[in-house]
Amino acid sequence: MGRFGLALLAVGCWTILELASGTNGQPSVRTDGLCIDGGRHKIRPSPEGADYAECFNYQQKSCCTANFTKVLAAATVTSIDNFRWDACGAISPQCEDFMIHVECFYRCSPNAANWEGSFPASIAGVPICSSFCDDWYAACRNETSCATNWLFDYNVSASGENSCRSNATCRTWESRYGNAETMCNTLWGASFQ
Repeated sequence: MGRFGLALLAVGCWTILELASGTNGQPSVRTDGLCIDGGRHKIRPSPEGADYAECFNYQQKSCCTANFTKVLAAATVTSIDNFRWDACGAISPQCEDFMIHVECFYRCSPNAANWEGSFPASIAGVPICSSFCDDWYAACRNETSCATNWLFDYNVSASGENSCRSNATCRTWESRYGNAETMCNTLWGASFQ
């Protein structure tokens, strides 16, 4: 599945799910019009111009800049703000497409703020479609990682560069997570459910 097809699949999931978070199925709609606080998010969503290079679903109301989308549009994305996706070796283009799409949602969607987490610039409890999760897992199951929870299981330097802990071993995502649901509920901590 190419980036365009993946974008349509995930947008379909997140379009529905972005409206249905909160407790007891009630929408959790942020009314202040702000983006996620902190990180490299804009303060308020705004349109981006023709130099917007990726995450096109959010171009007209974006919490990220065109410069950030240029990083994602690179031929091979290995790190975002010094955080490496390939700490145990290169990832496949198919897996990279899913990682990019998740970054687009987190960095660029004005609706991501509806699930703002308790840590600065974090999200928590974002519902994720099982079909998206299944496809993401299928694309990445043979990749390797030395961390299960990418938010807390790496050594991270002051500049944001992550590395494997001394006692960690690189294992396939399949052996690390076992299934799509565990991967989606664990990879980015409590970000997705």
